[in-house]
Amino acid sequence: MQRTIAIMSQGEFIMKVYVRNSQGELTDIKLEKFKGLFTKGDDIAPISKALRSLYKGQYQKGLLYVNTKEQVPWDDAEPIALDALEPLRYPNIRMYLGRSATLRPCFGLDMGRQPDENLAIVGGTAHQRWELLNSIMRSCKFKNYKLLVFMAEFSDLMSDFAPDIRQMCQEIPSAELMETLEEWCLKLDSLEKLIDERKNTEDIICVFIGLEIANVELSRLPDKGGNRSGGSRSFLDTISKYATPVAGTESIVGPIPVETSEAFNATSIIDKLFSSGARNGIRCITEVSVYRQFSKILKIKDMCRHKVAFSMSADDCLMFLGNSNFQKNIGQNAVYGDGGKEVKKLLPYKL
Repeated sequence: MQRTIAIMSQGEFIMKVYVRNSQGELTDIKLEKFKGLFTKGDDIAPISKALRSLYKGQYQKGLLYVNTKEQVPWDDAEPIALDALEPLRYPNIRMYLGRSATLRPCFGLDMGRQPDENLAIVGGTAHQRWELLNSIMRSCKFKNYKLLVFMAEFSDLMSDFAPDIRQMCQEIPSAELMETLEEWCLKLDSLEKLIDERKNTEDIICVFIGLEIANVELSRLPDKGGNRSGGSRSFLDTISKYATPVAGTESIVGPIPVETSEAFNATSIIDKLFSSGARNGIRCITEVSVYRQFSKILKIKDMCRHKVAFSMSADDCLMFLGNSNFQKNIGQNAVYGDGGKEVKKLLPYKL
């Protein structure tokens, strides 16, 4: 290693290379020397794209590799290159979130089936969070995952990007979009049955947009049994159990009907999805603009192992990522953390 560095020329660098066999198993780790190119302007993206496509993520000796700090649009060549370089292990799923600050072809997030294998996206602007969600939805299309999008009314993403979200869902064959509370509850009820019966056979990605708003609205509704928060039942439901019909009118009047709505308090199901969904192939992804709102959504702040942070205060960074110093790494980018001592920078694919 020391001798290799000693004979390095200007513009060269050392990189660790993983060697894998045909089954994708790691067989060796080597240190190889590469040449770097400094450039800027409009030529960065096309050069980088051409080299990644040519070598498909296999960084060979003498390769002139270009890394850029600029956002680039989604390109199938990058996920293909990453999958060739780092084969996905079963039963994990992979999300392609954008450009990596390292020499990987792109930033790939692998999510397993252990508890809390969910992703929380906090901070930044609605545009930044939509860029990242757009990459996630494109990942579902690329990997053929089942995509379920729950979009709450009056959320900032719905206000700014509802047409784009609807169009993206239409372009993905397996995608479903739920916008009303009734649609939310119907789909959540079916997902709960999949978990309870353990009959799910496909990878399902649930994307929650404006969950902090839906949580408030759903909490105001009675549960499926008619009970409201605190265990109380509606007045009509209560008196119908004790009302005595007038003699001779039983066949005419009958019991007092209790109207039920398709929407109900499904917050307990959302909690169950975040806590137990991954064990059954259901991973959840949510976005929130401010950490204080995220911390108040049910119990999910403790059920998201994977976290992406955009710009936020030092206090929020401490509470969300566990270290206020990570705020310095964010800048104009995003950072990813999974509870470790370090975070990784990434640039979401631009729209």
